[in-house]
Amino acid sequence: MTGKNCQGHEQESGSRMSADYKEHLSKQLNKQAGGELLGAYIAAGWVERAPSLKAKFEIAELCAQEIGHALMIYELLTELGNDVDRLACETLPVDYFSPYPATWIEFVVFHYLIDSAARHLVSDLVECSWAPAARVMQKIYAEEDGHVEHAELWIEELCAQSDDRTAIQKALDDWLPRIGKLFGKPQCAINQARLELGIQRYENESLRTAWYEEVRATLTSLGLMAPATLTCKTSL
Repeated sequence: MTGKNCQGHEQESGSRMSADYKEHLSKQLNKQAGGELLGAYIAAGWVERAPSLKAKFEIAELCAQEIGHALMIYELLTELGNDVDRLACETLPVDYFSPYPATWIEFVVFHYLIDSAARHLVSDLVECSWAPAARVMQKIYAEEDGHVEHAELWIEELCAQSDDRTAIQKALDDWLPRIGKLFGKPQCAINQARLELGIQRYENESLRTAWYEEVRATLTSLGLMAPATLTCKTSL
């Protein structure tokens, strides 16, 4: 068994969960599944528009993996007794990132920031106190690692193509605070409850800070600018 809740009780079967635990777990998993599905939804629009055949194939593979992640999580939600058709159709935040990336540069920047954020968000659940969820998140985390490596290569290629990085910097200035909102509100009562239940293992702000320090180091190494601290006015 991979995880325990704050009382030390191992959680393997959903049938013995308290209603409160099951509700918190279901909402956290649905948020993660929705993010995976939304990432695939946005990337799919670039299969046709990507500038090379290689990029088209890479985006198609990325979409397939993100959808695969979502399906694994929806299977967990089904095991918990949720109506996943309703969840996928009614709670997917399709407007959250609207307007979507409109240029190849914007998409590459978005791809790098969203996948690096996704890796941190999944890391928050790899020791989830419900063991089936922990096992699934460990599998997803391994693939998210690959997504980040791929996204870093693309943004490095963009920077190498021209000394004029105005468009790249503009995309970063737009997307950094928007992606930063994914980590949720600081000092959040819901986050605290899920920490106590062993569902999450990090406070929202700690997770956001770790993500931002990582991407800021990468961006500055490429000669791009990122503020010392990230300000996000609102959060999911």
